[in-house]
Amino acid sequence: MRIYARNGHFLLQWWDPGAKGNLCERVDGDLIDALATARRVEQRLADLRTSNQTRQRISHDELVEGFLADVQKRADAGELSPSTAHRYRSALGHYLTFLDSSATAGKHTQVGQVDRQFALAFATFLSNLMVSPNGHPNSSKQRLRGQTFIVDTVRAMFEWAADHDRGNCLPEGFRNPFRKNALARPSQPVDPLATLDVNMDMVVEFVRLCDDYQRSLFVPILLYGLRASEPIFLFREHLDPDWLRVVCLPELEYLTKGRRDKRFPMMTIITDLWNLDATSPGVGLLYQRRRIVDGRESSPLLGWSLDQLKTEFGRRCIKQKAATAAAKQRVRDSIIRDAGGLTYDLINGEFHRIARQLGWPKTATLKDFRHLFASVLSDSGIPEPERRYLLGHAPSRDAITRYTHLFNLSEHYIGMVESHWSEVIEVLRGSNNND
Repeated sequence: MRIYARNGHFLLQWWDPGAKGNLCERVDGDLIDALATARRVEQRLADLRTSNQTRQRISHDELVEGFLADVQKRADAGELSPSTAHRYRSALGHYLTFLDSSATAGKHTQVGQVDRQFALAFATFLSNLMVSPNGHPNSSKQRLRGQTFIVDTVRAMFEWAADHDRGNCLPEGFRNPFRKNALARPSQPVDPLATLDVNMDMVVEFVRLCDDYQRSLFVPILLYGLRASEPIFLFREHLDPDWLRVVCLPELEYLTKGRRDKRFPMMTIITDLWNLDATSPGVGLLYQRRRIVDGRESSPLLGWSLDQLKTEFGRRCIKQKAATAAAKQRVRDSIIRDAGGLTYDLINGEFHRIARQLGWPKTATLKDFRHLFASVLSDSGIPEPERRYLLGHAPSRDAITRYTHLFNLSEHYIGMVESHWSEVIEVLRGSNNND
């Protein structure tokens, strides 16, 4: 511990093992005050091997770099999805752009100097920002969407920095100018009475125009409310006589969005689309690329079982030294591709091919199938616990969630399909009769 006398104050300096660097603290007072502060710091160093003192100055670039490094570690540990870490990085890119272009930001070169005026200037910058919607420089500019997510990301970054157990790089007593009650933004709730972009009549025409391959893909998405990525990771091993299981596959670095498994009652109208009979294989991916089905393409892992693909995934991770979550996901995607599986782009492409033939507006997307499914669940009177389960929402931590068992799920679901999806079923039965 060193004590330097300055004009009107003292400066303490010491090596901090926890911070792995020299730290200092200013003491306004006489020599006795400086000695008392030095003893307190030395006692903390002896007991905790850290003074819990933060760096007095840290730049915005250092803050962003430290926060994103922590987010990446959390993603590698399984706390976050790698796609979430990517979204955080993109959001903070706008923050760094603001720092380079704003005169207000130039007055706050150190993180500890930010205040409410800085936060308001950043919010104004976002509201006036024009970006290319598809990232191409020649496309027409549009106002930035998702401003709330960007502000929330910056708020989370400053909360991380002020937390002594995480970032610990802001002075004691720092008040986050991005806290929610400091930047209250008017909410824009969705109108529950608004017309759906894709309604039941449109869906009936959609199914009628589908070929056999497309029906086997989109009818389960419609009737089960699957997310667009979930068919990619459906295996024949997940098909039971009574249930279709949509499960997380941590051995393949895959978790559903709600991080929960779910089951759907099997129906003859669905199994007929999948051509499930005694001669069909009982293992492997349920869905394959169209070129594989048509025989125009082959894949080295075609027909491999789920257990075989798990083993191959582990072997490739070791060979490629895939240690991060993002690297493991790249290996997983290569496994699915080599097994003849689908991708989100292929599913989305099949959807838009039919939507263009029907002349649907550009606002109609594959996600609207799920919106329609959720609306039909509500209109049919299915209890909320069953709706949350069928939609795959993350279970809450409330005790009632643990104590509630869904004994009548299959009965309620099949009744909903027969009463509200009857037109779609009639189209499917008519096509089967024609065949």
